[in-house]
Amino acid sequence: MIINRRVSFLCVVLLSLFIISSTVTAGCHSGPQTAVLKGEPPKGFVDTRVGPGDVLEITLLGEEGLPTKFRVEADGTLDYPYVKQVKVEGLTPPEIGRVLAGALAKGYFRNPQVHVLVTEYKSKKITVFGQVKKPGVIAYSDNMNIIEAVTEAGGFTEKADKNSTTVTRLVEGRKHRMRVKVRDIGEGKRQNFMLKPGDVIFVPERLF
Repeated sequence: MIINRRVSFLCVVLLSLFIISSTVTAGCHSGPQTAVLKGEPPKGFVDTRVGPGDVLEITLLGEEGLPTKFRVEADGTLDYPYVKQVKVEGLTPPEIGRVLAGALAKGYFRNPQVHVLVTEYKSKKITVFGQVKKPGVIAYSDNMNIIEAVTEAGGFTEKADKNSTTVTRLVEGRKHRMRVKVRDIGEGKRQNFMLKPGDVIFVPERLF
């Protein structure tokens, strides 16, 4: 009887070890997500670094009389009051704010608070083609959504299959294609789809 109990206990232990080993092995060999996705966009960092042609809204707290609209020049700089030329190409809005605050602190300002917002990404583009009235490349703007992009491209043609619209996005070197039901978005059935710089929108033709 004692031997049988020991054998039974040993079998339970071995079975438990086998299950744990199988679970760990499966987790180790699980590959990345497929490149063709539907619904929510894949996770990835948004490239908010500015470039020539981008338009910035810069606010210096407590200095309402200063201009707020600035365009990044072809050489990647902008002219800001009190500090003159500042190199901003390749920097994100928070980084630009810190650079300007540091430069202002060397002059007449004590602990300056600078807020930077990109209002137009002229250096970043969205491509829209297929069944839209004005296919081509449009400038990306901050928080741009797919409805705005299609509107910028002249709107849909009569032959557009709106709910079969796709957005192709490059994330960490891989292309992800997402189906976006734009007609449902326009009818309030789905949330709007937020775009990122470099997205390519394709609107296919209806089959009938």
